[in-house]
Amino acid sequence: MPEKLPEEFAPTGPKLSKLPVRPPPPLRPALFSDEARFALRLALLAGGTELAAWAWIGATAGR
Repeated sequence: MPEKLPEEFAPTGPKLSKLPVRPPPPLRPALFSDEARFALRLALLAGGTELAAWAWIGATAGR
């Protein structure tokens, strides 16, 4: 094990700041208006299709 750190890793002076360096919070992804409209329509279409399928299964299950 080396006794001294290599020059590029060795601290050369005092810390520049007494506060810890923290990364900024992650950015929250956002949809454009046309993408949001498409996602809403797709969700409504999928939900309506599933509701119709369950209604059909419920109507034909009692026969």
